[in-house]
Amino acid sequence: MPPSVARQLKASGLDVSSVHQLEISGEGDPNLLDLATAENRVICTRDADYVRMARAGIQHAGIVFFEKGQRDVGYIVRSLQRIAGERSLPEMRNLVEFR
Repeated sequence: MPPSVARQLKASGLDVSSVHQLEISGEGDPNLLDLATAENRVICTRDADYVRMARAGIQHAGIVFFEKGQRDVGYIVRSLQRIAGERSLPEMRNLVEFR
């Protein structure tokens, strides 16, 4: 996701982190999923590898998947704000949302 997604979500009051902010963009997908799960953070991604890991039964705190190139930043931010308002963290556990 573009770093502007995290900035806009933070500005709206949501507690978010990004791989850019944490300077861990070089980490592999399994490591990032483990880190997000340990910190009880939902992953927002366009990377289908996360969907494959979830389908393989790997536990996670939640995944919101956006198809590549189909959604602008405004749509992504509004979608994530809506999800945050509708679902609790326990409800997101091991759930994959497709947007």
